[in-house]
Amino acid sequence: MKKIRNILICINLVFVLCFLAALFVPVERKDTLYSSTDASIYDKKYMIPKLGAITDSRDAEIRFDLYDKQIYGIGLYFCVDGTDEEGEIKCTLKLDDQVVAEDTVTIRELISMQSNASINETELYLKTSEKQSGKYTLLLQGKNISPETRVALYGSRNADHMLSYVNANSDNVADIFYSLEVMEPQHPYIWMAAMILSMSLLFSYLIYSDLKEKKQ
Repeated sequence: MKKIRNILICINLVFVLCFLAALFVPVERKDTLYSSTDASIYDKKYMIPKLGAITDSRDAEIRFDLYDKQIYGIGLYFCVDGTDEEGEIKCTLKLDDQVVAEDTVTIRELISMQSNASINETELYLKTSEKQSGKYTLLLQGKNISPETRVALYGSRNADHMLSYVNANSDNVADIFYSLEVMEPQHPYIWMAAMILSMSLLFSYLIYSDLKEKKQ
């Protein structure tokens, strides 16, 4: 009986350590810091504003400020008018004019994600190496895009302007839909660890009580 008691104590000590680790050791997870994705004020998809145009000769910029954050990615809502799938958009993230991340999305990908009834998010993987502060610029540059194809961004007159869209072909009466994701320390396993520890303590008590009764 003493041997079983020691085994139960060791098992519960392991679960206590797991609970303490879940409580005090954070896990880096992506989290949405800012977003503007509500298109519900528009009854039909064709009514949603299409902002600017990204071509081989016309770039677009998205500007925003961040303080002490590590970026994971930026979600944008592209609109492609045309059927030519050639070309791509190079996405370069700069912090105070220094390149910190890059990603590329092809026109083929954007066309494949389009829906007749709704707008879909394209996530740009632009993870930075560490937490940083300053003025960010996301530069969108077209390459080998057909002159018959127009690439724009969906937006809304009610959009939250945390991200500022700059394009020579945009009238600035609306701003883009977006989601800005950052890496944040989180503790996602606390409740799971607490539940396992509680069950372990309960079963240990029941097992020990049963053995004690049998011994008597």
